[in-house]
Amino acid sequence: WEIRKDASLELDNLVSFLNENPDINISLGSHTDSRGKDEYNLRLSQRRAESVLAYLFDKGIHFSRITAKG
Repeated sequence: WEIRKDASLELDNLVSFLNENPDINISLGSHTDSRGKDEYNLRLSQRRAESVLAYLFDKGIHFSRITAKG
């Protein structure tokens, strides 16, 4: 669930877009592959979504503009 460098570049593009469009809210979705147990994958996908939420917040995007669901 750690943000990779290649992902941070894409997320920075999203930050720019959201800063240019302050009336837009987004819904984040995260997923996993089918390996592993369902419970593990559900937790992992939620952690991934929350990591992106935290990243965006650290870049100045308020929580109220984002819904995150794994």
